[in-house]
Amino acid sequence: RSRVQNHLRRLLEEIQDKLELDSREVTPADLDNVFASLLSNAQAMGLMWNGQELPDASLGQILESLQLWPPEMSPADRSEVLSAIHVPSVLAAQMLVQRRKPFGTAVSRHRK
Repeated sequence: RSRVQNHLRRLLEEIQDKLELDSREVTPADLDNVFASLLSNAQAMGLMWNGQELPDASLGQILESLQLWPPEMSPADRSEVLSAIHVPSVLAAQMLVQRRKPFGTAVSRHRK
């Protein structure tokens, strides 16, 4: 496993622990509920968002305020995790390199 994959896995584990998702396999519905919670917190914190997307900076702040970042992650690790969310596969990376898709700056409930 790559270092970034491990960081993504650790973030998911931290979310599962802190939001008290049971140890079963996380479902799309679970993740939908997590994202709804993040949006709600963004609104409560007065962070910029358009109702369906969170800018990366806001997502990072929300994860920090909810103490969802694994404690061992450095700011550089966190930045890599946010980038990896936008480039989840080799195909996505190829599309970026070929300029067929712009690099994302916000996350949404459903990937575009």
